[in-house]
Amino acid sequence: MQRRIRTFSKNASQVYKRREEIVDCAIALFIKNGYDRTSMRELADAFGKTKGGIYHYFGSKEDILYLILTETTQHRGIVIEGIRERIKDMKPLEAIKETIRLYMKSVDEAQDRFIFINHVMVNLSKEERKLVFDSGNINVKYLEDLLKWGVEEGSFEIDNPHFLAHIINTCCVDWALRRWSLRINYTLEEYADRITKTALSLIKTDISQ
Repeated sequence: MQRRIRTFSKNASQVYKRREEIVDCAIALFIKNGYDRTSMRELADAFGKTKGGIYHYFGSKEDILYLILTETTQHRGIVIEGIRERIKDMKPLEAIKETIRLYMKSVDEAQDRFIFINHVMVNLSKEERKLVFDSGNINVKYLEDLLKWGVEEGSFEIDNPHFLAHIINTCCVDWALRRWSLRINYTLEEYADRITKTALSLIKTDISQ
């Protein structure tokens, strides 16, 4: 389905900023009230604009949803490229530790988006679900490649890099999805450290390095 995300030739940066403000407001409202139970009128009221003011930037509530999904996919790609650049001169063991730390930081910063997308998955179209799955696959593929690199370098011993990549990714994303429970017992740093130690124990390498 082709979404009607409105385009503007003038004041592009200002339009982008306002659009992002509307998206952030929408995510908070969707999490609080539910996507299906939130109207454009309620979004306009929460944002302090008229309904027409919201329609100036988005054609419908579905268009806001589609932008959230596409932006989240793009953001994950940007995060991975940033991590890749950060660890390019590191050895495999240092690289996996730094990857988990930085990935956890990115999850923490985008936690509301993770929660919203998880809640709305059942209502997504096939096209929209593919965006979500592709987004998750970006992270898993990067982690798998990193683990395989460690095996090739002789630093890691792993029975199934693909499966371990999924475990690491799921544990990291759970910081957002299960935040109400996890944050009772752990800080971000403590949880990242536990994921790292668990991953390295499965990698069968010396976690004290």
